[in-house]
Amino acid sequence: MVLKSGNVSGIGAFIFLALLLASSIGCPQSTDSLPADVVLNNKGIQYAKKGMFDEAIAEYTKAIQINPNASFTYINRGNAYYSKGSVEQAISDFGKAIEIDENALAYYSRSWVYYNEGQYDKSWEDLHRARELGFPADPKFIRMLQDASGRDR
Repeated sequence: MVLKSGNVSGIGAFIFLALLLASSIGCPQSTDSLPADVVLNNKGIQYAKKGMFDEAIAEYTKAIQINPNASFTYINRGNAYYSKGSVEQAISDFGKAIEIDENALAYYSRSWVYYNEGQYDKSWEDLHRARELGFPADPKFIRMLQDASGRDR
């Protein structure tokens, strides 16, 4: 079954995983010693966890203005964009994260978007690259992609 963009319930587990990974990169809870972009990124994560995606995007955008090389902020903003149905902006942000440091989570995130948009070849391509970079892809997602695409790999 192909989910349409903006279907938060359909990709909720994926978004939660991405937010959990992005928020557990080892940043201390105190904001006293954190760089301003990390503080803004963390605010964005809190908004996104509450489903406040416009507010999250605003915080991520501020963080990117301070540090345009923070790939995880692009991933977070891409997830927020996709959660509110902005497919092209999400794909663009995942692409920017990949451009910065070929981030496995960005490939995996974009693979989910492509899957949900029915672009299975692109989804497979990104899933393979994420796995090559060491990302532990969810076997349920792989089975869903196999079923939807009619292929094994």
